[in-house]
Amino acid sequence: MPFAKTLHAIKSFTAIVLLYLTYNNALATNVVNIRTGSQTKNKTEIDLTNWKSRNADSAVFAGTNYNDSHWKLLNIEDLNNDDADGSVRWYRIHFIADSNMQNIPLAFFIRQFGSAAEFYLDGKLLKKSGVIGTSLQTEEAVLNLEPAHIIVVLNQKAHVLAIRCSDFHRVKSSNNGISIDGFTDFRFEKIEGDISDLVHYKKYFPFIFFTGLFVALFALHLVMYIFNRDKTVNAFYSMYCLGVAFISLYTYYIITSTSFNLVNSLTQIAISVLPLLVIPLVGLLHIIFYNKLGKLFITIICLYITLLLCMLFSGITAMVFTLILSLIILSISLVNIIAVIIKALKQGKDGARIFALVILLAPVMSYMASKLKTVALFDTLLTDINSGAVFTISLIISLPLSMTIYLARDMARMGKRLTKQLDEITNLSNKTIEQEQEKKRILENQNLDLERNVQQRTLEVVQQKAELEIKNKEITESLHYAKRIQAAILPPTELFTTTFADAFILYLPKDIVSGDFYAYAKKENNIIIAAADCTGHGVSGALMSMIGSSLLNQIVNEKNIIEPGHILNTLNEGIIDALKQRESTSHDGMDIAICQLNLQTLTLRFAGANRPLWLLRNHEIISYQPNKFPIGGLQILHDEVYAEHTIALQKNDVLYLFSDGYADQFGGLHEKKLLTKNLKNHILEIHHLPLSQQRESLLQTFNSWKGKLEQVDDVLVLAVKI
Repeated sequence: MPFAKTLHAIKSFTAIVLLYLTYNNALATNVVNIRTGSQTKNKTEIDLTNWKSRNADSAVFAGTNYNDSHWKLLNIEDLNNDDADGSVRWYRIHFIADSNMQNIPLAFFIRQFGSAAEFYLDGKLLKKSGVIGTSLQTEEAVLNLEPAHIIVVLNQKAHVLAIRCSDFHRVKSSNNGISIDGFTDFRFEKIEGDISDLVHYKKYFPFIFFTGLFVALFALHLVMYIFNRDKTVNAFYSMYCLGVAFISLYTYYIITSTSFNLVNSLTQIAISVLPLLVIPLVGLLHIIFYNKLGKLFITIICLYITLLLCMLFSGITAMVFTLILSLIILSISLVNIIAVIIKALKQGKDGARIFALVILLAPVMSYMASKLKTVALFDTLLTDINSGAVFTISLIISLPLSMTIYLARDMARMGKRLTKQLDEITNLSNKTIEQEQEKKRILENQNLDLERNVQQRTLEVVQQKAELEIKNKEITESLHYAKRIQAAILPPTELFTTTFADAFILYLPKDIVSGDFYAYAKKENNIIIAAADCTGHGVSGALMSMIGSSLLNQIVNEKNIIEPGHILNTLNEGIIDALKQRESTSHDGMDIAICQLNLQTLTLRFAGANRPLWLLRNHEIISYQPNKFPIGGLQILHDEVYAEHTIALQKNDVLYLFSDGYADQFGGLHEKKLLTKNLKNHILEIHHLPLSQQRESLLQTFNSWKGKLEQVDDVLVLAVKI
């Protein structure tokens, strides 16, 4: 068949199958066809077999008197196989019209295959097909599978038919892997009946119908998938319908369009769309029968992506590779579709029999077609019955038919399930209403009992609250009394301010009473000052501080021990004995920093148990480190004695003793500890201020850092200026 040769290569194999279904005998040879209602007879009444050609361009070539004896001779086969070379050329033929073909209307049919041409009859322009150009850019090529016709009358015997053509688009197509053999097909035909019957537009209706049908199915199932994402079958089926709709629309355009560029572009798209006729079916059947996509489906998708990437390249190599991929995808998919349906039938899968129609309907219809006559008469039109065409059409129709039956049955089952569930919900609702009414009656009775119980419990809670308030008031009063006792034990702050050039004490108990305490004693020219932090806070810490303060007074005032190291060693033994820590598991103790100052000789002796001494001199702080073990508690396990530091003082030196409560306070933007380094930095920032103002600055900074958080420990900061 001539058209099969025209589009037989890589980019056109999809069109061949579809065109074959509706155009089986549409293309005629270059002879006169006389058609009647009951028979077809071919007569060579106008011989168009011997041609002449020339690669040149001149208007005189169209004339009847032009001498073309030196032109190249071609027969009809040579004319169809004449290679495109990208030029403007002329063809001429001298023919004789028999008497029965003269002085009657004849239809001159023309089909154009990827070229532009002008047809001249006896020197007069008969038809322009496209625009002849001298390059690919200026040429407008034509591809019209549906023949265009012109009514002519041959009023004499001898005639000259001349054709001027250009074929740049044919050259480009050949370079891209599409072989187009023959640039045109034409014939003279007697007109039988009405002239309007020459073109049968009704033959295009199947393509339009199939396109509209599958576009509607695509939209329907896509919307169903959008509103119910769990039904992925709808997504796969919508993609299949989109592929069928495009192929049908493509076939319609390739038959009716006269734009070679449009048909060429649609052919390239059709190759990429063709696998959509089978790939979605693989996914659809796997989801229906196995509810998952297997590795084979992933492999097919990878091959399809590779095919799409190959479409970006041009040339014969890329096109051959694309064709191979397409055939592989089609073969694997079709084999898998049949295998899945057969396997589902064997396993008795629900719906397998419905989809078996895809396998059975096509061969059955093809067999029936093969048993019919090979030619059938429909409304005076002779039509071939082709079993291959019937097989393909049946295969295309059977899938949507199977899918429609499957979905209709699925929806019917869903309707029955919903009706059953609705009845169950109604019965359950009635039972629930009865139960709720019973609960309401029970609750009404229980509410009376609850109200009485609530009133009784409210009275009990009010009484307990009153008792707790009384006890809390008594405890608070006791604590305030203990605070007054603790304050009486602590030395007056005036002793510090009168003894030293300047001094301050920042004393902030966490609770009403404190586990921190400070001490002051004077022995002749020696002044003893200390800052201590006892284990715990609140009542337990306050009791420990009173023990420590009492023992410290005995050591200094009664035993006359004034050396700091000796004082701490003696205080350690006193705490261990007082709390009987050698016989018990008590680990209570204290951290303390103690200094002995001689203001006449300006000497200082310092000893510490976990608490340092800071000496501010010349705008910097010198830190004297303590021993890293406490007084009492775990100190019973140590044999070390507390070391002393002897320091030569200078005028205006400032000494700082403090507990860990200030540095351990949580707060700030990130609710972290204030830390000792920040306390040191702040003192350096305010060291030029009088000590009383330093106290206010430290207090303000502490409260600002703490914010709304709770104070975590007792705070004690003591400073004296020499």
